[in-house]
Amino acid sequence: MKTDPTAIAIASPLDALRRQFVTPPFSVHRSTRRISKRLSPGKQIPGSKAMIISLLLNIQAPSVAPADPVTPNLIPSVKSLIMGSGDTALNSSSRIYFAHPTLKNVADTLKTDIHITQGLDLTVASGGNAGNGDILLKINSHLAGTEAYKMTVEGQVIIEASDKKGAWNGTATLLQAIRRDGAKVANMTVIDQPDKPIRGYQIEVKQGWSMQDIKDEIRLMHLLKLNTLTLHMSGVQSAAMCLDSMPKGDPGYQVFTKGEMTEIVVYAKDHGVDMIPNCGLQWQYPDTQSAVNQYINQIDGLGAFPAYDEKRFHNFVKEIIKREIDLYKQGYDDGKVKGIHLGPVNGEGGMSAAEALLQVGYVKAACSATKSWFFGGMNPGDTTLNQYKGDIVQVPYSNKYDPGMRPYVDNGWNCVNITWRPLYMLSGTVSYSQQAVFETFNHHYFSGEVGTPDYIDTPAAGKHVQGSMLSSWDWPTAYYYDPFLTVGPAYAEHAWNLKPWPYAASEWTDFKARYDASYERLSTMQRFSHGPPPPPMPAPGGSTLVSENFSNTSLQGWTAANSAHSTWTNEGGFCKASIGNNNTNESTELSKDNVMIPNDFTLDLDMKQVSAANPSSPPAFGINVGGYGLGVCGGQMSFQGQNAAAPGLGKYHHYRIVASGPSLKLYVDYATQPTFDVARTTNPAGGLKLSMCSYGGSVAFDKMVLVASGAADGGAPTNTPPRNQP
Repeated sequence: MKTDPTAIAIASPLDALRRQFVTPPFSVHRSTRRISKRLSPGKQIPGSKAMIISLLLNIQAPSVAPADPVTPNLIPSVKSLIMGSGDTALNSSSRIYFAHPTLKNVADTLKTDIHITQGLDLTVASGGNAGNGDILLKINSHLAGTEAYKMTVEGQVIIEASDKKGAWNGTATLLQAIRRDGAKVANMTVIDQPDKPIRGYQIEVKQGWSMQDIKDEIRLMHLLKLNTLTLHMSGVQSAAMCLDSMPKGDPGYQVFTKGEMTEIVVYAKDHGVDMIPNCGLQWQYPDTQSAVNQYINQIDGLGAFPAYDEKRFHNFVKEIIKREIDLYKQGYDDGKVKGIHLGPVNGEGGMSAAEALLQVGYVKAACSATKSWFFGGMNPGDTTLNQYKGDIVQVPYSNKYDPGMRPYVDNGWNCVNITWRPLYMLSGTVSYSQQAVFETFNHHYFSGEVGTPDYIDTPAAGKHVQGSMLSSWDWPTAYYYDPFLTVGPAYAEHAWNLKPWPYAASEWTDFKARYDASYERLSTMQRFSHGPPPPPMPAPGGSTLVSENFSNTSLQGWTAANSAHSTWTNEGGFCKASIGNNNTNESTELSKDNVMIPNDFTLDLDMKQVSAANPSSPPAFGINVGGYGLGVCGGQMSFQGQNAAAPGLGKYHHYRIVASGPSLKLYVDYATQPTFDVARTTNPAGGLKLSMCSYGGSVAFDKMVLVASGAADGGAPTNTPPRNQP
């Protein structure tokens, strides 16, 4: 982050008076640097103003100085940040004005996002002027560069953008800059733009990803200025979403209807995210054959497909490509879909170059502006596709199946880097830590599964590497919701800012401080899609018996009852239980030492499933407090003999158990009404223990607080989001 150290310095009260009287019409909140230019030695000042200055020099300065400006913790860091003095406060009377009709949905989304993060419900209006406390969005064609913006905060917030994409980036910066103390924004000037046009995320959604999961990720993408999303699908999914009518629950695959996918595409558009369709229809893949057998008659009306018919198959592929592009056009103001994911060529069982040539032709017929993205494998020197060289984007990911990125760059192919290391999140885990992603990732750095990493610091890379994509991979479920919150910001920092690699150690230290300070805002934006977290219920009265964030290094004060293949570990901020993959269902427990459970109590706890050895056999896990048991397994949750649907897997969820008199209640995820409300006939018996039972996998626990007596009943618990560790 670049700052002007002279601008951060606070002007004296006397300087403020000088500014107020000597330099109208500029406000009191001008930066010291600008004022120093106005009063620099040798500059002629009119006599009347000189007299005022002479008088002001004899004024006794007030004893209370203005507060220091609070530099915002921005991720990614911006190209230029000049801090002023003082703050601009937003309030319920503030308005969001858009000066150009194309910016209306930017303003509408900003309204929603401010409501999510601040609880303010602002009014959106058309107009080119803004008053104190208002926000103005406008196009400024004099700003150079695509996606560029300038944000000026000084009594009001003005976001000027070179284009609509720049406006999305400007609002993302504003959302991160608004503080929690009264929705204040430090007065500042930001000038910023990205170094590469593609800053992407690929999500494999073959099973387990709901529409809401995808929307949650899109909101966080917008906040991090990531602008390109592709959903990696099976052939069945690709075809099913193109049908006008299609039953849900297709055997073997999760599918999205045409209406559902349209809703996701439009939602992405309304958050500044371009979606790229995925159509990996290649006959050698079983899921493609399944798609053809199920849906080809709905496409061409020619009946069943008893044997392979090349012409009919290619007509099917051509029609699906056209329908997908037509659907995704709804996510682009100009109707020009920027790319379509067609799968690999040769590499990892992909199509032949001749087949690729056909499919590129289908894409060009559907939309001449759409680029064909091939994910690895093609011979960079193969001339088969040369006629479409400018219409193809190579997306190398593993030098096990393709030659890496350098040969494509050297042969003049445009590339998007999706290098295996460190951009792949695999099987519900973060394959590389946040620090490893931050320190390793660079648009020009390629490291596949084998061989030596390759940093391509050449003019050709600068010209042909269009950007990069983070990737989550391997079903069965949305495990990546939390890992994206962890490594996504580290990726976004260098996706926006292309710097020479390797990076200085101080850059990681600076980033980690910004991430820790921004965590609650990032988590809130990702988790609460329909408004801000509910108001916190009063803290329960009485004495705190247990307060555990699992920050000690060896789980002191806890005793594990391990099985043959299980372990309990402290992960530096959360507790993790793991059972190695085996053919035996094993159980393990972790008990709190020397704690007695009182009759009336409140217990708060965050927990989640991290991984499963087998999608069909997810781990069972939970907590037992005084003999009252809460358990979660797959899609089911049980509490004292009652059952309900469990919240989604792969994410931390908050659980509050309230025991008061004859009542025992369980609240999930800050709900104002309990999921379970059961009568208890016995007093607590036993202590406090965490448990897991599984054929293999791992679960995590965090933020446990047990309070005795005087427990508040009803309402939502504290609204601090759980810390979503990998």
